[in-house]
Amino acid sequence: MKINKRILVTGSNGFIGSRLIDILSEMGISVYKADLKSGVDLCDPQSFSKLPNIDILVHLAAIKSVPESFKDPWKFLMTNYSATLGALEICRKNNARMIHISSYIYGSPQYIPIDEDHPLSPHNPYAQSKKASEDLCYGYQRDFGVPVTILRPFNIYGAGLRDDSLIPSIIRQLPTGQIEMLDSEPKRDYLYIDDLCQAIIRTLTYVPHGVETFNLGSGSSKSVLDVAKMIVSLSGFDVQIVDKHKRRKEEVMNCIADIDKATNLLGWVPTWSMERGLKTILEDWGIHDGRSW
Repeated sequence: MKINKRILVTGSNGFIGSRLIDILSEMGISVYKADLKSGVDLCDPQSFSKLPNIDILVHLAAIKSVPESFKDPWKFLMTNYSATLGALEICRKNNARMIHISSYIYGSPQYIPIDEDHPLSPHNPYAQSKKASEDLCYGYQRDFGVPVTILRPFNIYGAGLRDDSLIPSIIRQLPTGQIEMLDSEPKRDYLYIDDLCQAIIRTLTYVPHGVETFNLGSGSSKSVLDVAKMIVSLSGFDVQIVDKHKRRKEEVMNCIADIDKATNLLGWVPTWSMERGLKTILEDWGIHDGRSW
């Protein structure tokens, strides 16, 4: 794929940003990077002077953690909204278009699979910050003509992830002989990070009419227990799985993305199976045949 555009990636040192840049580099596509570590604070307009002129901005910079967002909603709402405002300002001043990476903001679904027309119902402060950021995208398109493509990936996982989300938490418990989970029943649509990156790459050559939104997922869902059993089987560890039956507040029990729009307009389809993705993650953790190195 040949792209003769000046591309800026915010959150370039993050989980998704660093992988996206690696894949683009392998394709021979160079990008500009913007991250707190590189001295660019999207919440501080004075730092924008360090940036070059651009044609496309891929906005990944955000703080993410549903449990932490309940502890400090001010931080999540202010940071994610302000960072999106900064990204949109950069686009406005450069006559650039933006690819905004949002999140699952549908709450408990009224129907499955969930398409882009499904009513929005943020069910935690983190999701609310993403909904507010999307609203801002619509405002900048309306008032300043900034074209925006919004991608709503469902549950992203992949090698390199070391946070407190489900899959890393399960892997950390493997050597103990027992995996404890709060609630084994909720089901999620899991999307491997490389599939997400390929969707982002597809949007680099897609020019939206105003604001265009795409759901991204695998098109199927797996329960917490399904994921735990797959990890145990692939790892080779002899592990007991214990369910504490503690349901989270406003828990979504099942979600499946309708990805027809992304397939039809972007030509995108996910190619990573859950088994392949989990194998790659376990290798990244140095776990194989019941051993960890």
